Amino acid sequence: MRFFAPLGFLFLLGAPPIILLYILKLRRKDVPVSSTFLWRQLVRDFQANAPWQRLRKNLLLLLQLLIVLLLALALARPYLVAPRQGTGDTVVLLDVSASMEAAEGGSTRLAKAQEKIGGLVSGMGPRDTMTIVAVGPLPRVLLPSTHDARALRTALAGARTVNGPADLGKALSLAESMAKGRAGLRVIIVGDGGYRDLPSDFALTLPVVYLPVGTQAENLAVTGLSVRPMGPRAVAMTRVINFGSESATTVLTLAIDGAIFDAREVELKAGEEKDVFWEDLPAKARLLQARLSTGGALKGDDEVFAVAAGESSARVLMVTKGNRFLEQALSLYPGVELFKCAPEAYKAGDYDLYVFDGFLPPSLPKANLISLDPPVGNWPAEVGSEAPAGFPQAARPEEQLLSYVDLRQVHVAKAKKLTLPTWARTVIDASTGPLLIAGEEAGRRAAVFAFDLHQSDLPLRTGFPILIQNLMAWELPVGAGAALPEAGDDRLRVEALPQAEEVSVTDPSQKVTRVAPPFPPAPLDQVGRRGFYEITQKWGSNEVVAHVAVNFPVATESTLAVPDRLSLGRRALGGAAKAQAENREVWPVAAILALGVLTVEWWVYHRGS
Repeated sequence: MRFFAPLGFLFLLGAPPIILLYILKLRRKDVPVSSTFLWRQLVRDFQANAPWQRLRKNLLLLLQLLIVLLLALALARPYLVAPRQGTGDTVVLLDVSASMEAAEGGSTRLAKAQEKIGGLVSGMGPRDTMTIVAVGPLPRVLLPSTHDARALRTALAGARTVNGPADLGKALSLAESMAKGRAGLRVIIVGDGGYRDLPSDFALTLPVVYLPVGTQAENLAVTGLSVRPMGPRAVAMTRVINFGSESATTVLTLAIDGAIFDAREVELKAGEEKDVFWEDLPAKARLLQARLSTGGALKGDDEVFAVAAGESSARVLMVTKGNRFLEQALSLYPGVELFKCAPEAYKAGDYDLYVFDGFLPPSLPKANLISLDPPVGNWPAEVGSEAPAGFPQAARPEEQLLSYVDLRQVHVAKAKKLTLPTWARTVIDASTGPLLIAGEEAGRRAAVFAFDLHQSDLPLRTGFPILIQNLMAWELPVGAGAALPEAGDDRLRVEALPQAEEVSVTDPSQKVTRVAPPFPPAPLDQVGRRGFYEITQKWGSNEVVAHVAVNFPVATESTLAVPDRLSLGRRALGGAAKAQAENREVWPVAAILALGVLTVEWWVYHRGS
C-alpha cells in the first residue's frame, strides 16, 4: 500500500492528548462528610484519576484511539497499484468463430474468453465504458458503449459460437467507425488468433491489445464426404486430416440413412491427410454421415454430412465442340439429365443449367450458366486477350466452391484476361488475374473459367470432378429449391420454387421453421447447428422435400494452434498483452470506518452515562 499524502499521519499526534486526559488526575473540591461508607465508589474514582497511574482497560479510550488512527489513514490517502485492461473507452472484439468450441481445461475457448472479458468488466471504473462485438463471418454488436457492468455481463453470457470463421478485418473496420468522435478509444481482441492476415495497406489507427485464448493444438478432422454413382452401386470418399503435431489413431464410421454401414481404423502422422473410400454402397443411399471415434479437442469437425442425390432431376445442356473431361465430370453429378450439342446447333430450351465451352450465344438464356474459355467480349465479364496464366491458387481459404479441391499441383498454360465485375467474386486467382469467378447477377448464377481446360492439367487432377460437383451443387439448388450456405455466411438460404405457396425448414434438432410466405424466403439463422436440414415446399396438394447438409468449416477452423503474435496488416501484435497499472484509492473505506467507530463510541458513552 502506498500513500498520496503521507503527512496526513501527523493527525496521529492527536492520540497523546487523549491518553493524557485518561491518566491525569481530575481536580475536585474537598467537602467534609460524616462517613465514607456511601462514598466508596467516589474513592475508587478518585484513585483511578490519580495522576500517572497505569492505564486500565477502557473501551472508550480504545474506540477514540481507533477513530484517530482511521482519520489519519484517510488523510494520508492510501492507494493500491492494481493491473487493469479495460480503462477508458474500450471496444472488445470477442471471437465467436467455430474453433472457439474447442475444449480447454474442462471448459471451452469461448467460456475462457468470456471469463477474461468478465475480468475486464470487473476492473472498470465509474467513468469507463465498454462495447462488446461478436466477431464471426460478420461482426455483430452484442451491446453498445455502456458503463453498466450488469448489462455487459448479461450480453457476454449470451454470446454463442457460429458455424464459420471470424472476419477480423470487418470487425476492426467497425471499430474504426466507432472511433469517430470518440477520443481515446482502444480495442481489445479476445480469441484464439485464427484470423487471416489483413491486407498490408489496412489503415489501422486505433491502439489494439490481443489477449490469446487456448493452448490445445492436437486435433483430427473428417472432411470431404462425397458420393458418386458407379453403375447400379455408389462409391463414397472422405478425407481425414491430422492437424496436430503428434501421430494419432482413430476409427472412422460411415452411416447411411441412420444405420451404420462400415467402420475403418485410420492411422495418421502429424500433419498427414488420408482419403478413405467405400465401394458398393446401396444405389438408393440418400443421407450419409462419417464420424471419428476420437478427434481431439474440437468435436464439431469429428463428423461430416452429405446428401447422395437430389429428389428431382435437373436438365443440363452442354454446348461444346468436344470436351470429354467436362462431359464426364458433369455426368457424375447425381440427378442430372445431360444434353449435348455443338455451338452451331445451339438452341435455347427448357434447361436448368447451360454449360458453354468456348462459346457464348448472342442472347444469353434466363438460367444459370457455366462458361469456359469465353470469347472476347463484355459478358458475363469483360474478357481480354490470352496470356500466360501462372500458378492457380484459392482466392479465399473459406471458399466453398473449392472445398476439398487441391490446386497445388495444377498448372494453367494460358488464360484470358478477366475484369472482375461488381456482381462476382474471384474463386481461383493467379498472379496475372482471376482464373475462375462466380456470382449472381439479375437472378442468374454464373461461373466463368478464364481458360480452356485443354490448356491446363486440371482435368487430370482428382480435384477436377470435385470442383465440378461443387459448381453443380451451387448452380443447381439441391432438391428443387434448397440453397447451400454461402461461404463465410452462417445462414441457410432457401430458393423457393416459382409455384411454391409455403416453404418450411426442419433443422437437425427437428425444429420446424416456416421461412415463407412472405417471399422470397427469409434466410434461416443456423446458430452453429450442423447436420441435415429438410426443406419442404408446398402448393395446393403438392409437396416437394429436399435435404441439404451443413458441415463444420474445416478449412479455416480446425487448426487449433494459438499464435503468440497477431499480424494486423503491417503491424505485429504480441500475444502477451501487458496490463496497465491503475492507482486505486482506498481512503473512503478508512473514512467510512472512522464514522462507524465514532457512532459506536457515542453509543457506548451514552449507555455508560
